[in-house]
Amino acid sequence: MQPNVKRDITEEQRSQQLRDFVDTTAFAGSPLQPLRMDASVRRFFRVGKDGKTAVLMDARPPLEDTAVFETMQRKLDNIGLTVPAVYAVDHDLGLVLMEDFGDERYFELITEGKEDIRKLYELAVDVLVHKFHADPAVALEESVAYSDEYWLFRVEQFLIHYMPHVLGRTPDEAQRQEFLSLFHDAITTAHHFDPVLLHGDYGAQNLYYLPEREGVKALGLIDFQDMTDARGNMMGSPAFDLVFLLQDVRTELPAGLEEEMLARFIDKTGIADVELFKGEYATIGTAQAVKCLGLFARLGYGQGRKEYLPFIPYCWRNLEKNLKHPALQGIKEWFEKNNISQHA
Repeated sequence: MQPNVKRDITEEQRSQQLRDFVDTTAFAGSPLQPLRMDASVRRFFRVGKDGKTAVLMDARPPLEDTAVFETMQRKLDNIGLTVPAVYAVDHDLGLVLMEDFGDERYFELITEGKEDIRKLYELAVDVLVHKFHADPAVALEESVAYSDEYWLFRVEQFLIHYMPHVLGRTPDEAQRQEFLSLFHDAITTAHHFDPVLLHGDYGAQNLYYLPEREGVKALGLIDFQDMTDARGNMMGSPAFDLVFLLQDVRTELPAGLEEEMLARFIDKTGIADVELFKGEYATIGTAQAVKCLGLFARLGYGQGRKEYLPFIPYCWRNLEKNLKHPALQGIKEWFEKNNISQHA
């Protein structure tokens, strides 16, 4: 590791690195205005000069990898989707200066009632359909599979964090082994369809509506570079990003919209075995909900980030919905016999 990317540099030293980087660009001298943070270690700043703005991403190595960001930016652009243009990058320092899509993501447009939610979700589904049909030689270039082992690592966080923090108990070895065995069987059989390039966090907080652009270009994508410890440039089930969109714990969809958009995706992709796809969708949805319960318990109780605790009931909403599918019967029974529910 080079000296200038040591993790133990002071905040003052890191701030100087950001300042020096920006000053090599057309935004030299522009103040750095902090923007929102997410669950990652990335930080974002807005810079502005002469009526133009840009976003600076601070993604310090080795925890982050801006080379993956640039790879994903290029691939998504090459298959015809809208991603921020990159103005300047320093991979050694983990800094990227890029196009600014503004402050109003899908999340703000929906929660503030500024746009028709059905229109927004139709567009978001159509982008996934476009990605589904993209040339694999371009979309899957050097991609690696989102592994079953990593799924199991993520769902196990429910046992490690949610049960102790929220239920006040830890699973015994028999409970743990049965839980992992059930999820192993479910996850390893959820590979019925050809893989697609994954965004990895395809939810309302990472989507922008850009109505001045046409077709699927009207949706702007951010935060596509990083799938936590698995990193980016991953491929996996076409149900993966659809689950993240339609079972987003930060957004309450109108009754029936999830089912309508699921049907839209199936129809437009031409998936023939509808029930098989719905089973794969429910399996990924179950794994995602269980993973998020562990994640939000760790962040909310273990790290004191209380802003994540209100999402827990939405995780349970998704989990209970997915467990109704026959493919998840064994996992449903595990929760029932161990008296684990939202209100336990």
